[in-house]
Amino acid sequence: MMLETNHSPTKVTGDTLSLVDLKSLAKRFLSPNSTLKMLILSEPDKVTRNEGIAKLEIFLKLLYQELGYG
Repeated sequence: MMLETNHSPTKVTGDTLSLVDLKSLAKRFLSPNSTLKMLILSEPDKVTRNEGIAKLEIFLKLLYQELGYG
């Protein structure tokens, strides 16, 4: 699956990171039974930068696992 987007799936404003665009991508591209999709959609729309970075690391690990790369 090729994913092309003109912007970053997350936006950083000061010490806050927005997950709104990432949630939109999860809704569009992840399967309905995806654990990763459920996890992303359960997150708040905005988190602190440090919390967001930690969550993105986990999201990437789960994405690799769901795609069969992990």
